Amino acid sequence: MSVTVCWGGRVGLLATLPSLSWVRGARLAPQPFQQKPRRAQRCAAASEPSAEGQAEGQNRLESVEAEFSSMLPQLKAWKDRYYNCIVPRKVHDAEGLGHWVHSMRQLRRRGQLSSAAVEQLDTLEFDWEVDVVTAKWYHNLHAARHYREVHGTGNLPPDYADPAHPDWVEAARWLERQHDLYRRQKLLLVRVRLIKELLGTKLHREYSKPRRNLHPVLKQGNAQFRAKSRRQHGGSSSSVGGSAQLDG
Repeated sequence: MSVTVCWGGRVGLLATLPSLSWVRGARLAPQPFQQKPRRAQRCAAASEPSAEGQAEGQNRLESVEAEFSSMLPQLKAWKDRYYNCIVPRKVHDAEGLGHWVHSMRQLRRRGQLSSAAVEQLDTLEFDWEVDVVTAKWYHNLHAARHYREVHGTGNLPPDYADPAHPDWVEAARWLERQHDLYRRQKLLLVRVRLIKELLGTKLHREYSKPRRNLHPVLKQGNAQFRAKSRRQHGGSSSSVGGSAQLDG
């Protein structure tokens, strides 16, 4: 079947209709029919990694494994010194370790961390989830520790207000809050020990009997800290008593 079309003042005889496609302005132009690939075929082609992509992925994996082998001993040393694996991302003397710890949490969250790496970190009781309040507490602790390394004392004045060191300004207010929490028996044992050991700060409160209505978080945290102290000191009762006296 053919059709006669008029455009531009001329009359022309075009081919059969199935090979034509309508164009705006009553103009016909022959267009060959092209069948599009099925959606499943397009998705499969897009998901197949190229040789360059495979090589890049393999290099990235080898880099992660090499970094893991070098960072794991540093994390062990950190835990031996600070009792946990919470490393602030911007800590002054271990910024690389802080970023690596953060990346380990991200890789595991995405399912990209090997089971062997997860097991090794679990043996260190790695903190896979750290809430904002806890992360801020340890950030201020290590900021105060930095202040002590520079000035020789961890007793930051409550009214410290040097704009050149905003972290120390915040740490000074944070330390004042810790004194208040200690007086009210609302400070975890492990945090009491860290403040005393790292900052050389003496926490004072009037003598009073230990609170019996402690918050469940305090009870659980103190029990875990005492259990760890027993394991580290071979189960000796004296070490546990010493830990208990930190909050007494």
